[in-house]
Amino acid sequence: MRATPLLASWIALILVSVLSSTLSAQDAAAGPSYEGDDSPFASERAKAIYDLDIDDARMRVRAILKDGGNVGDLVDALELTGSRKDKADIPLIVPYITDVQPEIAAAALDALRAYGRLALETVNALPASAIDAPTRKEIKNQLLKDHVRACCTRDSAINRFLLDYEGREAELYSVKEEIDDLMMDMLRGVASEIRKDLSGMRYYYPYNQEENAFLQVGALAVYALSKHRKEQLKREFADIMEDADDFNQNYWGGYRQLTNVTLQLCYFFGGEGKKEALHRVISDLDGSLRWQQDPYSISMIHMQIAAIYFNGLKESNSALERVEQALGAKPDGGDISSFARYLRARIMMEQKDEGGALRELEMALESDSPPLLVAIDKAFAPLHKERRFGVLVRYCELTSRTLPENLRPWKAEP
Repeated sequence: MRATPLLASWIALILVSVLSSTLSAQDAAAGPSYEGDDSPFASERAKAIYDLDIDDARMRVRAILKDGGNVGDLVDALELTGSRKDKADIPLIVPYITDVQPEIAAAALDALRAYGRLALETVNALPASAIDAPTRKEIKNQLLKDHVRACCTRDSAINRFLLDYEGREAELYSVKEEIDDLMMDMLRGVASEIRKDLSGMRYYYPYNQEENAFLQVGALAVYALSKHRKEQLKREFADIMEDADDFNQNYWGGYRQLTNVTLQLCYFFGGEGKKEALHRVISDLDGSLRWQQDPYSISMIHMQIAAIYFNGLKESNSALERVEQALGAKPDGGDISSFARYLRARIMMEQKDEGGALRELEMALESDSPPLLVAIDKAFAPLHKERRFGVLVRYCELTSRTLPENLRPWKAEP
């Protein structure tokens, strides 16, 4: 019996389908799937490791770092190690710092820097057989720079008006390493920008992004040097402050917006009797009030002037007058009002008005942005016996937990 053309077609289709399935099964058994860990794409390999549970991923990454691999696998493994920050992985990262492949060396250094102070302690503890002296020195220098920047960033976040308080520089020196020379080098690196900042010309010139970051947040380093390297700071930067006589109006901003580093340097020299630069800043800020209409901006300017009087010129009564004007502007932003009340409380403590200071602190902490310095500022030590003050400190501590760790007030570990 002869098969019809339609039946023959169906039989042929079935045979092709069976043969295709058989060949696919054989291919799968014979070679990799080119998916997940076997993917030729680094992003897919990294995702496959991310999708593993923590223990499996850690074992996989450690195996790659111990046994080596191609550039893509090692870079992925180093990035994952840096993101997970397990102290036990630091010795696995260090050998790749000096790798001949620049991508691997850069990834290793970035992974190590992610550990912060923990990496510094571990690198110090590594034996000479695990790391050579030049590499150890290079790594420590980079980690110490990161430490200085991290401390300065925290200080500028919680202390936006650069107020002095006892123990302000404690975190900087908690690493038990010599950092004064390093901070002097960092300050020398931005000396030309400080000069331009004082002359009002800084915005006309390009500047290094890393240097600019230090200029914006590095006031704590200047403050620490003013305590530990006072004479050296005077000797190396006195000529810059003398050039401040050529103080020009900053056309683009309408009034002078000195960087944190420059302003803290002005505070230091103001305490040494060279107050001309600070008076010029006050005059510039005062002049800008003629065209300001926004209550928040008006209050901010008065607070900047109040901080200059309090910190740089040591004129508490003049600072208090500016605080009153800042509060009188009724800014919408709670952070300005809270800091204004905090500064008023500091001044009241100088005047021995402890009851008034406590009331001001209570009002300051009613803000959505309370001044977290209250919890660590020893100027309020006489209030520690007051139950109401204890409540304020606990509230600051609870509020700080909602912030990233690097933006909270620092306290030494017990």
